[in-house]
Order: sequence, then C-alpha cells, then structure tokens
Amino acid sequence: MNGYRRTRDGRFNLLRRIQGTLLAAGLWLLPVSTVEAREDWLDFTKRIESSWNARNLDAYLALWEFADEEAADRERSAVEQHIAGDETKLEIHAPRFDPSDEASLVAQAEIFSIREPRARAEQCLFRLKRRPGGWAIEERETLNQVEGLVHLGLDSTGRRADGLELKLEDFELRMHRGTLFSASPGIGLTAFVFVGEGRVRFTPRPQSEQEQLRQFCGRRTLDVRVRRVFVRLHPADFTRIVTRNRLDPDPLASQRLREARKAFSDWASQVYLLDASLPRSPWWTMPSAGEVVVKFDSRHGDLTFAATNQPEGLMLFHNKKRLQICLYPAAGKPVHYSDDRHADVDILHHDLHVSYDPKDDLFEAKDVLRLKPLSGASSVRFKLDSALNVHSITSREWGQHLFFRVRNQNALIVSLGSLVHQRDEFKLTIHYSGRLAPNQPQEDAQLHLSDDGMEREIAASVPKTYANRPYWYPQADFGDYATATVVFDVPREHLAVTGGERTRFETVGRRTIVEYRQDQPCRYITATFGRLQDAGALQDEALTLSGFGTAVTRGELRSVLSKSRDILRYYETLFGPCPYQHLNIILIEGTTPGGHSPPGMTIVSRRSMRLTRAMRSDPADFSDVPDFFLAHELAHQWWGHGVAPENYRERWLSEAFAHYAAALWVRHASGERDFTRIVERMAKWAIRSTDQGPIHLGYRLGHVKRDPRIYRAVVYDKGACVLNMLAGIIGKGPFFEALRELQRSNRFQKIGTDDLQRALESKAQLDLDAYFTAWVYDTPLPRLRPLLSRSHENSQYLTKVRVETQNLPGPVPLAVSLKFAHGPSLRHKENLDPSGSAWLYRTEERPRQIELNDDQGLLAIIKR
Repeated sequence: MNGYRRTRDGRFNLLRRIQGTLLAAGLWLLPVSTVEAREDWLDFTKRIESSWNARNLDAYLALWEFADEEAADRERSAVEQHIAGDETKLEIHAPRFDPSDEASLVAQAEIFSIREPRARAEQCLFRLKRRPGGWAIEERETLNQVEGLVHLGLDSTGRRADGLELKLEDFELRMHRGTLFSASPGIGLTAFVFVGEGRVRFTPRPQSEQEQLRQFCGRRTLDVRVRRVFVRLHPADFTRIVTRNRLDPDPLASQRLREARKAFSDWASQVYLLDASLPRSPWWTMPSAGEVVVKFDSRHGDLTFAATNQPEGLMLFHNKKRLQICLYPAAGKPVHYSDDRHADVDILHHDLHVSYDPKDDLFEAKDVLRLKPLSGASSVRFKLDSALNVHSITSREWGQHLFFRVRNQNALIVSLGSLVHQRDEFKLTIHYSGRLAPNQPQEDAQLHLSDDGMEREIAASVPKTYANRPYWYPQADFGDYATATVVFDVPREHLAVTGGERTRFETVGRRTIVEYRQDQPCRYITATFGRLQDAGALQDEALTLSGFGTAVTRGELRSVLSKSRDILRYYETLFGPCPYQHLNIILIEGTTPGGHSPPGMTIVSRRSMRLTRAMRSDPADFSDVPDFFLAHELAHQWWGHGVAPENYRERWLSEAFAHYAAALWVRHASGERDFTRIVERMAKWAIRSTDQGPIHLGYRLGHVKRDPRIYRAVVYDKGACVLNMLAGIIGKGPFFEALRELQRSNRFQKIGTDDLQRALESKAQLDLDAYFTAWVYDTPLPRLRPLLSRSHENSQYLTKVRVETQNLPGPVPLAVSLKFAHGPSLRHKENLDPSGSAWLYRTEERPRQIELNDDQGLLAIIKR
C-alpha cells in the first residue's frame, strides 16, 4: 500500500523486509568484509534507533563524535524538538559503504514525529565512521521534510456566524444565521463547518461555463439555500476571504453540534487526506495559501466549489454524480497552457514488466522509470490507480523511498531523498500489484447491452484493453512522451499486444513471455490481453505492419493490413512521415463498431454480424462508409501522438483531425461525391449541437448531460467541418504545407490551437484570428440567405444574386453556378463578405437553376 507497514503493536516500520532483498541484489555497495564486521555496524544502527525511539537523548548523543561543541549543540537542539512531542520514530535502512572511504558508512533514515495535532516526516542521511573503539555518528544531514501533516477534529465550541460572508472569485457564501464550528485548536482555522441558514451564489465568468451551469441547474447563476457547509483553507486565508473577524460564542451551538459533526464526518475525509500507514493515521495535509475548498448540500445535491493554484483553478463539482460542471482559469490566468508546464520531472523511459492473470484481472508489475529532473522539488507525483498496492519504490542512489497515496485522486507521491539535489537522469523502480478491471465499455457506446445473452456473450469475448485509464502503470499526471520496453507474462493460451516492435516471444511452461520495444516516444502505453492470434506482418520500406486477431477475425487481417498500408501512404503525402515505424493492428469483433489508436498500435472493432438490433444514431458512426473507422484510427498516429493536445480543451486537435483525415481518405479512394456526403452528415450533427458549448470545451462537452454524443458532434464533426472551412479559406496547398510543418517542428510534443493558428497564418499570410475566435472558442455558426432577382434588358438576361449573412467572421470563397436548359453551365468564383455580397450576371439565356457551392465543401455547414 505504501512505504510503511503496521507491526503487531500498531506502530509503523519502514519495510525492513526489503533490506534483505536489497542486500541480495547487490544494491548495498559493501566491500568484502567478515560477517562479524557486518553484524557490528548493523548492531550500531539498531542502537541509534533504540536510543532515539526511547527518547534517551544522552544515550543517542553518546553515539556521536562531534567536530566541536557548536555541532553538538545544534544536534541536541534539533533532536529535542523531535523527542519533546507525543511520539517520535526513527528508522534506518539501506546502509552503504562510502566507495571513497571503506571506513565510512552512509545510511538513509526516516523520522516521523508527532506533537498533536501536528506531525512531520523527515528524510535524512547518517554518516557513520569506524573508529578504533567502534562505530560513531559523524554527521546527520536532513534532506527534505513533509511538513503540514495535521489531525483534523471538530471543536465543540461553536461561534455565532450571523452575518458572516465568505467571498471568493465568482463565488460567495452568506451565513445569515447559524453557528460556525472550527477545527480543533492548535492548527489554526484550516477547517470549519457552518450549520444554519445560508445562501451560496456562484456565477462563472466565462460565457461557456455559464452555459454548462445552465445545463446543470437551469440557470446561468447558481443561487441556492444551504444548511450545512464544510470549508478547508490555509489558516492565513481566513481573514482574507471571510468578511467579519469577530466570532463570539453561540449559545445555540449545542443544538447544532450533532449536525455539524455529521457534516464533518461526511466531507472532511474527501479533501487533503493521505492514505498512509503512519502512526495515528489518518493524517491530513495543509492546503497551500490561496487554496480553498467549499462543500455544501443543496437542492441539486452535494456540491464542491474549489479555488486552487492550478492553471484552471476555479471549479464546481457534483460529488455523488462525479460531474465536472465548471472548470476555468482565475482572472488574469492564461487561457492557453500546457499540462506539462509545472512538471517536476520528465519521464524518459519505462522498463515495464507485467505479469497478468486475465481471469481475475490481477497485476504483478515492476516499472523502472528513467527520469530527468526539471525542478528542485523534494517529491514527484505519479498517477497509479488506487486499486493497485505499491510495495516498494527504490533507487540505486537512495535505496528505499518514502511515499504516500492521496485518497480519491489515484495519486502516488514519492519523496526523492538525496535525489532532491540530482541534476542528471536517475531511475526509480516501483513494485506494485493488485486487481484492476480494464477500461469499461465507454458510456458513449452506440448500443446499450441487453440481457438477451447474445450481446453479453460477444462482449465477454472481447479482449481486455488497458489504455491511459485506468492508471495501470505509473505515469505522469498528464501524458508524458517517453520510450518504453514492455515485457508481458500471460497464460499460455493468451497473447499481450502493445505498441512498438515485438522483440521476444517464447513459451515457458504454462506461460507466454512477450516483449515489445517502443523506440519512438509515446504519450502513454496501452496493452490488450486476450486469445489473440498472430496474423503475420506486412513490411513497406521503413514501416512494418503486424496484424493480430481473434479466431473470428484473423482471416480478414491480410486485407486490413494492405488497406492500412494504402491509407498510411496517403496520409504521408498530407502530413509527412508516419511517426512510428512499427504499427500493430488488432481486429476484433464486438457489439459496436469503433476503435482506439494508442502510439504504434491500432485497435479496430467491427460489429458482430450475429447482432441484428439497430444501433442508436451517433455523430461518429460512419460504419456504413468502407474503411472510415480504420482511416480515423490510423490518422491518430499523427494527430494525437505525432503531436498531442496540450490539455483537455485541445482534444479537437486529435479527434477533429482524425475525423477530417478519414473523410479525405474517402475522397481519395471513392471520389468527391462520397466526401461531400460525409461532410454534410457531419454538418447536420454540428448544427444540432453547436449551442451546447464551443469546440474548446473539449471532453467536457456533453458531460453535464451525460450525453457523449454532444462531445462527438462538436469536437469530431464540427471540428472536422471547421478544418474543412479553413482549408477552403486559405487553399489546400498552404493548408497542408502548414500541417506538415506543424508535424515536423513539433514531433512528439504537445500543441494548442494557437500553434495551429500560427502555422496556418504563416503559410497563408492571412489573419485568421476572427475565424478561430468564432468557430473554436465560440458557438455560433455562419448562416446565409440567398436572394435572387431576374430581369430582361437589351436581349440579355440579368440575374442578381444577393447573399445575406449572419455570424460570418470573415470573407469566404464561394462559387455561383448558373445552369441553363441549353448550353454549358457558367461558374463564377466569388468572395462572400461578412456583411453580405451581391453579384450581377448577364447571360444570353435565362438561367434554369442557380447554385451556391465551393470546391472545399464549405457550404455544407453554412448553407442552411
């Protein structure tokens, strides 16, 4: 579970059992020595521990050899602070001889000290010196500390809260009448509960967030009565955000105490709580200055408002439904940001070994991460699903590392020890295990499984896939490009597939061992486990395609590989070289059509022909168009992995590009008519859903309504239409030149919409800001209304075409076609101005039909 384990007496111990493993593995750099010598220094470290833990200061100091009296006074003073509390524990482990001095030992240690209601964890190094009379402590160096650990409790002494107001950006809590109960004395006002009559009012600043709030509660402002409120904050912030400071005793406090305790019990454990087997657990961490969390019940359910120091630091969340209602930057914070901006380390490589039991979804795994420090942070944070138990985290330089799990966050925080000063690359080895279910069928599935048996049977036979969620291996908070070597150990009748080149395949007893090497950086690792069969490979110059299928689909894979090769060749003409030289393609049969495309890997699911029930219509469903899903997934090797969205708002740079690329492939393979039909279908969905939010809202589109079709209609379909419109405005040549340059200059990096805009503007020499503002960051779509008038003058027919416009951000190209009963049609290329345009045409024959169109399919979305 963590870096500590419970002993019989309930106290903690730092995984002493790992020491024997480390010694056997040669991780302790010991010279050749006698057994007696080793027992000698082991006995000495135990004497250090026992004197400290017994709080025998004189016995502990007697083990030292100080350089001078000043050094002795410093150590005495430091130790007195630890032993003066309620409890202290020192544990020494992983001692190593100094390679430059065989008479010196360096031993790492952890100290946990409690002075209720506070505690701290400290990592330090002991330097031990062999003297003629035995060993002595020469130095103790504190490397880093975990400060701000507190015990939260509720003080029964309530204070009158009548008239108090808590004000944060866009949010206010008015406490009309009631009682305020603060946290137990000794830690400051870091938590309080309000019980009584109050009111919460929240109006998000951005219009798009107001729309999400309207979808949740019916109004663009949340204005609700509240009876119970729980608040966590830094003590220094109380006087800054609460408008009245005087808190007199409340004679009605006893009547409200029971309800206050219930609120505290319900909510206190949900924020800033560590999952760690520390003495007297649980422990809470102290919020950073400026961070405030407010939990309250309302007629809409239990809600949480938080103001944090994150790039998007203001949020409203529904606790029970797990709904992210609002999320946006505080005033003055940049709208464009990268998830990687505040990373403390860069993950360079995963050396991942996984033993997997598909029957119980059981993992036993080890990941050796090669890391590059980016800051002087004393700890690093990874994502690892909370269902997985961490047994140890070690490094060659430090040995066993202290770590914590943060409840409800799938977070793993690792203290770096002596690596805090590291400037070069280093490795962390994380051992973990546990049962973890694979990705659940997405809530966007077009077909809801029934209980008639057939669909359940098919669903149960689908291979199990673990992608970037759940967090089945240690990874950065957000996808971090890294190379990888992955070794799988699975039952003999199963196969594991991931991205990259397969470099090993062998059967050992009743197990299959398979290894993959991904030499190009990948943003995340996906693994598929199942009764898969190898269908062979197709090599084309620098690209190798390998196929895997089930007993049902294996026979189709040769044609799928051939078609994939053709699609990839075509995409290289549009976007440049394929980012990955090895691509593993899995074809499975499922209950719905679709796919998934991790780095160096593509999974395509076709719907079983055994199913006859009709599917619900869906914006992304082009299963009636041959190879559309395959083309969409293959495009993700460029859009999503060759370059990746820099945050969740930029999802369209992955999905819209893949959707548009698939439509372009259809045009290339089947002709203009099929392409136009696809764009028109996309446009219908886009028009239907555009008022649900802008493209730039990313995966949150449809989240409040729990309708993922909204997300796909706006991000996939509207996004693809926007790309098509931009190509029409600047021309296909400059458009695809810009995309190739964007791929080339940002390979294996994250980009944002602003990067795309700059790339297009550079090639087109046009200012496209109005188009991006209207079509990506806002919701209205252009409309136009054609008006026609005809007259006859001097044996000629005069046709006037006037087009009125609405929401058109800038000029767009337009073609006016005049068709006649006799003779060829006339086609005029025009520019339609944002304010509207009119054109006059003189012809010898009266036009039978007048059409507005363009070569790029632009009018599929604006001709309504």
